[in-house]
Amino acid sequence: MTSVTDDNKDAIDADHASAVFFEPKGDIEFCQNPWDFIAEEQCETVRTEDFADFLPSSAEIGIPTDARSVGSYIEISTSAGASVNLPTGNDRGLYNFDHNNGSSPNDVKSLRPDFQGGDVLSVKAPGSSDYYFGAWEENRFAVMPKDVVFQNAKSQVSSTSSGVTLRYDGANSHKRGILAFANTANSSSATMCRFTDDGDIRIPGQELSQLGAGHGGVGIYHLEDGYGIGPDGLPIRLQLFSGAMASLELQ
Repeated sequence: MTSVTDDNKDAIDADHASAVFFEPKGDIEFCQNPWDFIAEEQCETVRTEDFADFLPSSAEIGIPTDARSVGSYIEISTSAGASVNLPTGNDRGLYNFDHNNGSSPNDVKSLRPDFQGGDVLSVKAPGSSDYYFGAWEENRFAVMPKDVVFQNAKSQVSSTSSGVTLRYDGANSHKRGILAFANTANSSSATMCRFTDDGDIRIPGQELSQLGAGHGGVGIYHLEDGYGIGPDGLPIRLQLFSGAMASLELQ
């Protein structure tokens, strides 16, 4: 990921990785894929609070109360030689990359993982006897989708009547298209779209008008999703995004 948070600023790295393990409520072939919700060349504007209806009830949205452990850490390494460690750090089974490090507020350093489009990812974890998971190690666990970069990400400004046009580098006619998301701080809704991956997309004004004027953000992403092999051969749901985010000012 790359992100632009202020006007006239260069993009910064915003890569991240996280994992959570739980037993689904039924056979995985019956699990719904949320990314099939939007067809190509289609947008949907939905209330963000409605997303909670699709997630398990827990103290933190998206983290099941019956999450399981695969040990004290997960290590993800890339074919380029980069390696990141995801500690669990809590008793809820959430593995999350801690990208801030420092002994005081004046000494905070951002240490992002370094994932690039095309990287082959490998994964390993020590396992957990408490949850009957053995040690886990998979080479070629997943492949990062091709990077996406805005051609001009200094600031994206839109009129709600005309919509916003986004041009980007990295288009490769991806089979899942290109995903686009937009929201504003003044709205409880978000716009989600899927477009043909040809380097030039436009979020319609009628969709953005439902968000309300104000400052917000827009992001575009290549997505690879599916299943990988987890501890003891169990299925793991994969979601890999390569994309770019920028500020958005709806007028």
